[in-house]
Amino acid sequence: MSEAEATINVVDYDNIQKSVELELGETPLGWSGIVTELFEHIKVRSDELGIEYPKVLQIKEKFGELRIYFSKVSEDERIRGWVAATINRANQSCEQCGNAARPQNLGSWIMTLCCWCAHEEAARRFNEHKRRYIRRTDAPEHLTCSVCGYVGHIDRSDDRRRCPCCVKKGW
Repeated sequence: MSEAEATINVVDYDNIQKSVELELGETPLGWSGIVTELFEHIKVRSDELGIEYPKVLQIKEKFGELRIYFSKVSEDERIRGWVAATINRANQSCEQCGNAARPQNLGSWIMTLCCWCAHEEAARRFNEHKRRYIRRTDAPEHLTCSVCGYVGHIDRSDDRRRCPCCVKKGW
């Protein structure tokens, strides 16, 4: 790693929310809110211990999972635990709204979205690209919506095995 890369820090600890939103987008209830909360805790903990704030090289979504890359891992075990727990929490939460979610295959992108946000994103992509997202073939059939292909929350009161969004829309 070069010296220039070692000094880059994408998290401005004086304006955590803005710097996280520059990396993940403005999703205060979703991943950017979760990650902002993490770095606020890290700032407080680092100040308490009198240690340097961890330098963050990159925060991103890759293959439907949150990734946070540090130039140097914090020496505090509690901070390392918070980072791992936050990544685990985010990977089970909708990127956009924070609801419980699973990775969804939307065309060539894998995103962690709840059924509501997955439908919204699929409709947006359909309007832009004139095609629906691809159904996952490796997903368990009992967790896959029979209408849209969403993987995750299926309305148990529906005999057609549809997700709550398809039921509400009458699809």
